[in-house]
Amino acid sequence: MLGQNVDMVVMLPYPTFMGQFGTKRSPHLVLAVDVQENIPVVVDRLTETLRRERSTRPGAPDDFAINRPDQLAGIYNQLTGALYGAATGVGLITLLVGGIGIMNIMLVSVRERTREIGVRRALGARKHTIILQFLMEAASVSAVGGALGTAVGMGLAWLVNFLTPLAARVDPVTVAAGVGFSAVVGLLFGIWPAARAANLDPVEALRHD
Repeated sequence: MLGQNVDMVVMLPYPTFMGQFGTKRSPHLVLAVDVQENIPVVVDRLTETLRRERSTRPGAPDDFAINRPDQLAGIYNQLTGALYGAATGVGLITLLVGGIGIMNIMLVSVRERTREIGVRRALGARKHTIILQFLMEAASVSAVGGALGTAVGMGLAWLVNFLTPLAARVDPVTVAAGVGFSAVVGLLFGIWPAARAANLDPVEALRHD
């Protein structure tokens, strides 16, 4: 567990432990409670018993610590919450930069294909057809980028699982959601280029070199 070999654990009677190691290190006692609602009562009784056994003077602070699973979980949630918040902020900035990049690519594509758009409009293509075409292209570009990023993430997860004792697993639903979300981002940032392409004047577009 977390790199520690549980096969190296030795169980021995408490008096034996105190006789051999009691003066050299502090013992760690593990208690199990039958009902979760009884944890506060058990903690109070345990605190009273330990203070009495350790001859702690009244009013003096406890010279021991009691760790509860919910407290450890709270500390873990605080640490991971800060990490998740930072990761979310970085992800949003990256998303904005990537979306702007897709929009610029599509604007360049509209400019380079102005004459093509003019020919299609002159042959009867409607505005919604042009819009749909460029939106699909933007979504495809974004989805390909999302798929490549997902592949890199899966490779890193495999390395973590292979090189460290930490387990890393990739959920197929998460992969599909990530690629789908990338396509949606492409659709959102492709609206302006698509609308610009659809609103080109066919006559002026045919004259474009």
